[in-house]
Amino acid sequence: MKYDPTDPDAVASEERLAAVKQQRDLADLRAVLALAEGRRWIWRVLEQTAAFRASYDPDNPIRMSFAEGRRSTGLWLLAELQQAAPDAFPQMIAETWATSQLPTPHDDEDEHLR
Repeated sequence: MKYDPTDPDAVASEERLAAVKQQRDLADLRAVLALAEGRRWIWRVLEQTAAFRASYDPDNPIRMSFAEGRRSTGLWLLAELQQAAPDAFPQMIAETWATSQLPTPHDDEDEHLR
């Protein structure tokens, strides 16, 4: 049977299927985020997509378009992460700071006091 967008029953059925799929996808992401290895992998993806950097490049609009497409994927992943497990992102930041040489937000403040 072909989908008929003017049929209220067909629309309701599609909406139910979409909701079930979305809940399954979020449950899958929560399962990944439950593991330290999964959180590290997600963090690497966010870094690779430059989700936390601007993509503006006034000298090369093609490169900027490519970078914005990559960044858009990272922002989508970040939105999914926030919906699936809101506490996971702050946990990932803390784990990254704990296992790397990245400065914490308070490190800059300490330098000004010296």
